[in-house]
Amino acid sequence: MSKRTTTDTDAMLAFMDNDSIHAQGETNVIPAIAHGAKDPKILNGQLNKAMSHNEELQRLVNEQKEMLEAKSGDTFKAHKSRFRTDKNQYRKTIKQETIDLRQKQMESKGQLAPFLVLPLTTDENGELYYPILNGNTRHMAFMQSDILQEVEAKIFTGDVSNIGNKTIIQMLLNDEGSESVPILERAEGYRIAAEHFGSQQAVADELGIDKGRVSAVMGLLKLPENIQVISKENDINDAKVLKAIAKVQVFNEELAKQLVAELKVNSDDVTGTKPSARDTVNKYLSKLPKPKSKGKKTSAKKENKKEKLPAMDSVNLALATTNTKLVLNIELKKKIARFNITNEMLDTLIEQRKELEK
Repeated sequence: MSKRTTTDTDAMLAFMDNDSIHAQGETNVIPAIAHGAKDPKILNGQLNKAMSHNEELQRLVNEQKEMLEAKSGDTFKAHKSRFRTDKNQYRKTIKQETIDLRQKQMESKGQLAPFLVLPLTTDENGELYYPILNGNTRHMAFMQSDILQEVEAKIFTGDVSNIGNKTIIQMLLNDEGSESVPILERAEGYRIAAEHFGSQQAVADELGIDKGRVSAVMGLLKLPENIQVISKENDINDAKVLKAIAKVQVFNEELAKQLVAELKVNSDDVTGTKPSARDTVNKYLSKLPKPKSKGKKTSAKKENKKEKLPAMDSVNLALATTNTKLVLNIELKKKIARFNITNEMLDTLIEQRKELEK
């Protein structure tokens, strides 16, 4: 198959006339005859080359016509080069092993579901293409395959009038959920959507999730740049773990490096015997200095001060009765203490008072 070149749409459609295509083919053969190429093999080769060239032109014309005529909701087929990742796609990272697996699956079983694409558009050079809304992993598998060539696609019918709606739809589709999105890319997606919908709550409502989850993930965009790099390079996608690494780094950068190295070793373990990422960061957090108490300060003088008991001559006892119990009021110079007593306790107090009065 010859390599594609960008061709003006009107010029391409001009080849729709079969007579002109055949005439074009004849001009490829005539020069060989005119120069005395009478060998049947040479003539055959020239003729086959011309026919192959014309067949490719016809195929390109048919493909371009189908693309131009496709409407919202239509399913069609086109060469894989006619599709590209949407320039506003928030998701940037797809693991190579995932792409390789998709390639192997589709080369064996074929494309089982169409790509979901946005309406036909043009790039800065005027070349027609379909932005991919769902199917980026599969498209990458197509592009690295020598076998997979023709893509089946369906034009999305929903509202993609602004980048906010488009981002929400991409999040919901997420390439059929085949591969989790790195958490920092998800955070960027939330940010884009929040910017267009006006609030984090609106994004949460659109996605059907809790606002706290949106806020927690978006908060990762405020992490130091090197922590974000650590997340990407080490495939760390737990928000609490990333925030813990940042906290350890504030106190001790070398300790933070040790923590990241240990997380990497544990993540590569296949035996299941290594501690979880959160257990690991908790171990390092326990090594940090304990924050000072923010409670009220108590002076040593006040702590050591002994409360003086009132002198006996400043105590006035008064008895009062209710329907069910006796009440003793003890009146001091600055306050009155009230409490209930039993008959036995009252007898004891009366006796003690008598002794004092002697």
